[in-house]
Amino acid sequence: MDRSDRSHNALKIVSYDSALSGRPGEGFEVWHELCRPMLMTEALGQLASYHTHYAFSEVGGMIFTRTRYSATRFTRTAARADAGDGDGAVLHLYWNGRERIKLYDRFYEMAPDRIVLHDWGHPYVGEATDADQLSVHIPPHLLHDRQGIHGKMPVITWLLDSLEGQLLAETLTRIWFAILEHGADQAEQAASGFIGLLNGLIDAKLRNLNALCESLEASPLMMRSYLLRRLGHPELSIDTLCNAFQCSRATIYRYFSEAGGVNAFIREQRLEACMRDLQNAGESRRTTREIANRWGFKDISYFHRLFKQKYQLTPGDASRTVARNTTVKRVSGLADEHARNIQAVHDWFGVHNPI
Repeated sequence: MDRSDRSHNALKIVSYDSALSGRPGEGFEVWHELCRPMLMTEALGQLASYHTHYAFSEVGGMIFTRTRYSATRFTRTAARADAGDGDGAVLHLYWNGRERIKLYDRFYEMAPDRIVLHDWGHPYVGEATDADQLSVHIPPHLLHDRQGIHGKMPVITWLLDSLEGQLLAETLTRIWFAILEHGADQAEQAASGFIGLLNGLIDAKLRNLNALCESLEASPLMMRSYLLRRLGHPELSIDTLCNAFQCSRATIYRYFSEAGGVNAFIREQRLEACMRDLQNAGESRRTTREIANRWGFKDISYFHRLFKQKYQLTPGDASRTVARNTTVKRVSGLADEHARNIQAVHDWFGVHNPI
């Protein structure tokens, strides 16, 4: 549904509710296609019963969104993060359900007792239960210190029992109802004040962190990001980091101690990258050997052994068992109305060449 003609001062809102569709599975098809340039999606339940309800509106350069969806795995790959489609940060307010995200080797929780800012500049994997949330996507140019967020605090949490959390949650909610009820002028004014509030609270978080952490160039997150974007280089090692960041081996050992060391971190991330490629091998038409080589495994026998040890199945088994929840129609197979709405959202997110 496009409600852009509601009044002369109305904002454009694009929305969809799979409960109004008579075709089983359409909810996931639409949601998958809408998310595709920014995130890979995988339904964690039956496709026929997957439910999606979304409403998007762009205000002041930000994208405000109300979404409800069934349990889903979201993956922002290194390729999507590098492409920059949807780049920026997303502030999440969960009304129901929760999502657990893994960013490199660390886990973060999104739940109804907190409001969370998540930087999309890093690859990540998230698993959400059936969820109902309000969110806003903030492009990089509206963030005062995007570099600080990206390098030091890619996930920032304010609990809702704190004054800061209450202010953010109440303001975000009020803007959403202004979008629905009061039109462009009030929503634009509220959004302008909101981004000032958010930047102020982010700056306070970063100032507190600066007293406790090392320089941005040598931060653990930057090192993890550096490695992840070079996983295909077989020679990747702790010496690579020493040379790139001018750090001692002792410092790097300390940064990667929780991951079991630099080599263990590299090996784990390579295996996860291979699993993602194997799950899409039908579309890419890459062989197992090509996928292993792509991610830095020169010895195919060694790769098979590590893969089976981690996943309890062979690479060939992995590529054959994932079609159930990931094969969906592309936008050309969707109704014209859905395709137009999806294209409008992609335009707001700055998507030019969907992956």
